[in-house]
Amino acid sequence: MRFVIYLRKHVHKIFHGPFGDIQAILADPEFRKRKIRDNLYACSFISCLLCIIALTGVIGTYAPNAAGAVLPAINATAVYGIIFSVNVLFFAGFYRCLHGAVRNEKILENLVYIFLFINSSLACLTFFSTQDGSSFFFEYLLMLILVYLLPIYDNLKVLFPIVAVNLVTTFAVIAMTGHQIAWQDQYDIVLFYLVCLVIIFSRRHLALAFAQIRMHLRSSNEESFTSGAGPMS
Repeated sequence: MRFVIYLRKHVHKIFHGPFGDIQAILADPEFRKRKIRDNLYACSFISCLLCIIALTGVIGTYAPNAAGAVLPAINATAVYGIIFSVNVLFFAGFYRCLHGAVRNEKILENLVYIFLFINSSLACLTFFSTQDGSSFFFEYLLMLILVYLLPIYDNLKVLFPIVAVNLVTTFAVIAMTGHQIAWQDQYDIVLFYLVCLVIIFSRRHLALAFAQIRMHLRSSNEESFTSGAGPMS
């Protein structure tokens, strides 16, 4: 029983860090506005990079020395076409949002999360574009690195479903195609997720820590101003 309490305490520290009231930080209007803006820029960058990857992939499928696909069930050109079409639409949407077309913060947050959900699901389609003799997981991991590591995941209730959706779609594709995955590749995938989670939690911790510092400074300035000392320099 003591071990369970000890484990629960330390897991809570990992998830919430040394913050007095994490909900107050997450609900802080300045932190939320800054986080949404940064995530819009990050997702714009991700969608642009994925469009470039898709275009170069299409060119690669028509190269003179291009090998056949490992999983030919879905045409490789169609895979790249889907990834490009989806991301070019999102890029246009993010561009308009960054220029003030949409100001509702809830809508902007949902747009970011929908984008991440969709691309975490589309990552498994890259299995069908892998050419014979090429690395089976390279483009898959490349997409997930962008999706997992560039945005700030302050809300863990969003992160875990995104990871779950990716894992479900990945295992479903592999199971349906019957492709054999080497033991080392399975180990590398597990290691990849562990590294990503460490980086995600580290970036989240830093973002919340800086937000807490800004909240304290703002609160100190307001107290000084109301007491007649004026705003701090």
